[in-house]
Amino acid sequence: MNQRHAFRLELRDIWQIILVAIPKELLRVASDALKTGRIVERGGRDTEDDALERLKAELIELRGPVPTAWSKILDRKQGTKEPFEVYADRLWTLFTEYSGLEDANRDNNILLELLKNNAGPHVEQALTFGGGPAENTYRGIVEWATKVA
Repeated sequence: MNQRHAFRLELRDIWQIILVAIPKELLRVASDALKTGRIVERGGRDTEDDALERLKAELIELRGPVPTAWSKILDRKQGTKEPFEVYADRLWTLFTEYSGLEDANRDNNILLELLKNNAGPHVEQALTFGGGPAENTYRGIVEWATKVA
């Protein structure tokens, strides 16, 4: 759905693309609102974002729970030339997708430890010599690691 701005897609276009991508066995159990396109119709004070959130929620419910796959998260290391912000964002995406935590947030202690432990050599070296982030938050770690690089 992030490509909607890049390709200047209308809500109905997004809905049609999604319908084509949904496997037939899942489409059979989808709601009538999704099948007919009513899910993206705006009414009253609805914004496009409201309609997209309804669509997203419907798709998540249709997909069902995602199995926990910690190996996919733990395997993510910062690349040699990868900026820390990019690494942190990718790790956050993997964490939300594969941790199985419904209330995952950026300041989760597990994620914060993964950020520090799987970072590149420059961050690892700074941590070894005792120079850690001022605050143990996602934002604090990202800001600190960006300055260290």
